Amino acid sequence: MASFHFALHDPVSRGKGQSLVRTAAYNARARLVDERTGEVWDYGRKGGLLAEAIYAPKDAPDWSRDLQRLVNEIERAEKRGDAQLAMNLDIALPHELSLEQNRRLMGDFVREEFSRHGYVAHFAIHAPDREGDQRNIHAHILVSMRKLGPDGFAKTKTEQQDNFRNRGEHVEKLREKWERLGNRHLERAGFEPTLDRRSLQDRGIDREPEQHKGPTVTGIERNGEVSHIAEEIRDRQALDAARRALAAEAQKIDAQIIDLQAARAAKEARQRQKAADRAETRGAAGRASHGPEIRRAAQEIAGPGAARFQQTMIDKQLARRDEATQGRVLASENSTAERDAGAADREARTAAASAERGVEQVFGAAEKAATAVFEAIAAPLEGIANFLGDMLSAPAAVTPDQAERAAAAAVERQAEAADRRAAGAKEKAQDDQIAEQNRTDAGINTETYNRYGVIRRSDQPRERGDDYERERER
Repeated sequence: MASFHFALHDPVSRGKGQSLVRTAAYNARARLVDERTGEVWDYGRKGGLLAEAIYAPKDAPDWSRDLQRLVNEIERAEKRGDAQLAMNLDIALPHELSLEQNRRLMGDFVREEFSRHGYVAHFAIHAPDREGDQRNIHAHILVSMRKLGPDGFAKTKTEQQDNFRNRGEHVEKLREKWERLGNRHLERAGFEPTLDRRSLQDRGIDREPEQHKGPTVTGIERNGEVSHIAEEIRDRQALDAARRALAAEAQKIDAQIIDLQAARAAKEARQRQKAADRAETRGAAGRASHGPEIRRAAQEIAGPGAARFQQTMIDKQLARRDEATQGRVLASENSTAERDAGAADREARTAAASAERGVEQVFGAAEKAATAVFEAIAAPLEGIANFLGDMLSAPAAVTPDQAERAAAAAVERQAEAADRRAAGAKEKAQDDQIAEQNRTDAGINTETYNRYGVIRRSDQPRERGDDYERERER
């Protein structure tokens, strides 16, 4: 895949001690003489030059096609000691294209961007370094800062100065033009248009950007010396390779996980299919076993036995209706028993209330005794009510006779309990009266008691049924 590399370096400048003649001699792998300084720059033995060309405006002088004359004329046109002499670019060419195709690509780019706008430009295509990446075919371009006309170079270089001030916009315009033109030549040659000026991050590519070594770093390493920049580049490349290897391994693991999940899903699908097949088999077996009965029924319905079949169905319906009627009668009887039991319960409660009122009337004079009687009656009544409620909670199991007997037994038990409570209350009332009388008679003369052979003191209680009672009554 073609790699996009388009670098616009700082202009060749005298203020930085640079020489345009030397730069042109290096690019063209030629021997050039700097007429201003008398220096000779010879790179003819370096090798690696694949193609070169000069593109000048149509009305430019003939000497503009001669590289020796051209670079010296540019040097003479600049008077300042810190003058900027030429633009300096280097571009990576698509390695998929042949040398001729890359030469045409460079010619189109230089013509459209520079010579048609009045500038003269020289480009040189270099082969990859013998010890480097063999896909690194690239080109160097030098462009004059002044426009060239029939009378020589212009007096000013306003347009290039504006471009320098708006460098970002100018560089982006050149990069866009190179991308579009390079992809057009790739498509024309039958290749995919893979040139993309966007960054790796903008394109969504997880890879570290490459750093260009340049001729200085390459020369240092060629001489057997250590370049820190080159070491840093190699370390970065090694880290990126390791990271990509880990990412590839992670992708393999993810693929294995996906395969396991797919296998598990397939296994579950097979199990479900087997279960469905077993269910279908059982259903078919059931249909096969009941098939004769179904067919006989169908024959009876469709054949001469249709009347018998209909009569059978009617008898079944009547039988079901009779069963329902009996169930309703039984439910009604149960309901009657419930009502009778409820009436008996209400009568028992009425009798209990009457007994309670009788006790209250008899012992109404003693408030404490009445309260005790009420409490003594209330607890058993609650037990009777609970017993009757439990008995009546299952109406389906109680017959009318059982309910009547239960109600009578409850009334009898209630009457007996009322009698026992009344007797106990009476005894308690008598005890209270005796205690009260003892307190009242505590001060009676001792001689009165001696007549009956009994010595009583105020701290000795009186007993029921003794002679004192008979004396009092007499």
